[in-house]
Amino acid sequence: MGLTRPAPGEVLHFSEDPTITLFAPHVAATAQQRDAFVWAVDAARAPDYWFPRQCPRALTWATSETTASDREAFLGASSRVHAIEYGWLEAMLVAAMGCYTFRLIRGPRAQDRVLCLDAIYVSAMLLVLTAGIRAGSPIYFEAALIIAVLGFASSVALAKFLMRGEVIE
Repeated sequence: MGLTRPAPGEVLHFSEDPTITLFAPHVAATAQQRDAFVWAVDAARAPDYWFPRQCPRALTWATSETTASDREAFLGASSRVHAIEYGWLEAMLVAAMGCYTFRLIRGPRAQDRVLCLDAIYVSAMLLVLTAGIRAGSPIYFEAALIIAVLGFASSVALAKFLMRGEVIE
């Protein structure tokens, strides 16, 4: 999704206030100490701030002390897991689809465009499935199946067109 991570040794400041032009040290209203700071985040903690402040979330990741059984139980094959409240799922899927659409249009490579088309149809399918679960109607699941089939066919056609310059031989 093109999320921001600082390079090693760099830090970022995440804010929902677009008017900030200069980061001046200050004492936060909730601070336990009197010293003024600028809040900055390193590469390891940047993913904690990829979600809106109001979005309840739980994050877990492996450390050097994580046992193999805990890694398997909580992370599977991932190095990090982010879980959000179910009520935010639709908003996150729509935001992801927007990012994928931007990358689909912008590229830079043809492979990026094919991958983004796949991600868009999978996100759309998940969005429809989420609505189906909430509504308790099986018609949504049929719609999700149609999206999956059309999405797969579209990805194959786009990949073939990009490789050979034609879809039908």
